[in-house]
Amino acid sequence: MGDQQNISYSFSYETHLRNTYSSTTIHLIIKRPHTEQNDIIIDIPYARDGFSTSQTTLTQTIESLLTYHEIEETQARRTAAYFVSFLNAVQISHQTDIGTTIDIYFKISDNNYHARSKMDTDTLIANLNTTKRNPTFEDENEDCPICLQTFKGIEDINSLPCNHMYHHQCIVNWLYTTKNCPICRAADF
Repeated sequence: MGDQQNISYSFSYETHLRNTYSSTTIHLIIKRPHTEQNDIIIDIPYARDGFSTSQTTLTQTIESLLTYHEIEETQARRTAAYFVSFLNAVQISHQTDIGTTIDIYFKISDNNYHARSKMDTDTLIANLNTTKRNPTFEDENEDCPICLQTFKGIEDINSLPCNHMYHHQCIVNWLYTTKNCPICRAADF
């Protein structure tokens, strides 16, 4: 469960008159000023009929997004239901507006200073996945500081920005439990 008192939600919408077809776009906006992922915007086109299967998908997406941010599952479900009710009210109030574009905003602000961000860790791991490599001849006589096995063979290795080297899977597992270098404790990556 996340630090609930530091998380706030808001729903809002804007309408724009267009000469083209009517459309609705939902903008999920996540503000996390104390993490690496501080301004995330996800745009979701949404069908105008209230009975569309996209409503179920949207509810699941919001629930998943909120639980991903360590918001308790019951609270995530409740917040998603509130948003879908808000969405339906907006849709009903503008259902006869031909040529109107509706932008609906669901904003999440997470101001938890002590948040251990799963998303930040996932971003770091994704970056490491792009830089993993096979050990070079010079690397093969060195040991991984985590598992204490040598770097020889076909196993992938990786280095953190502080240049300490590990088996790729060893450092991935390590970073999911603590987000710093096992040797120098650097955490600025």
